[in-house]
Amino acid sequence: MKMFRVWDGYQMNYQDTSTEELPCMRATGEDDGGGKSIYECDILERGAARGVVEYNEYDMRFSVRFGMELVPLNEGMAFTVVGNAFETPNRI
Repeated sequence: MKMFRVWDGYQMNYQDTSTEELPCMRATGEDDGGGKSIYECDILERGAARGVVEYNEYDMRFSVRFGMELVPLNEGMAFTVVGNAFETPNRI
């Protein structure tokens, strides 16, 4: 698995190193219910709720923001990746 996903304005690219010039999303190391890798800025769905994956530098962990609620991204939680904040912002 590549550690970073980069949005170049047209498509997603997967690479082993980050970049300062383009939005760079870190891999969380978690998969959704269908086995798809979850990255920072992915839009996740749990039941009828949709949230966006964020990384908290202070706590050094990934969480999912559902409006004002911030839920830790834990292994075994029933999330489905439905898009990401760059390619499908209308799904948030």
